[in-house]
Amino acid sequence: MIVLEALNARHGDSLLLRYKHGGEQRLWLIDGGPPGVFKNSLHPRLEEIKGRCGSVARRCRLSQPYR
Repeated sequence: MIVLEALNARHGDSLLLRYKHGGEQRLWLIDGGPPGVFKNSLHPRLEEIKGRCGSVARRCRLSQPYR
């Protein structure tokens, strides 16, 4: 099953795409939003997912970081 979840990222939404591949949970974070969004919106949700799945991320790719 593929799950696409929208989280508030102040200037639009941040998307979490979750699915299984080879029996392993995969998660893509699309558009993390501006500074402060990670602490207030994304981190709590990722911790919740981590509690259910055991881990969240092994790799990270950042594009267009805020300066």
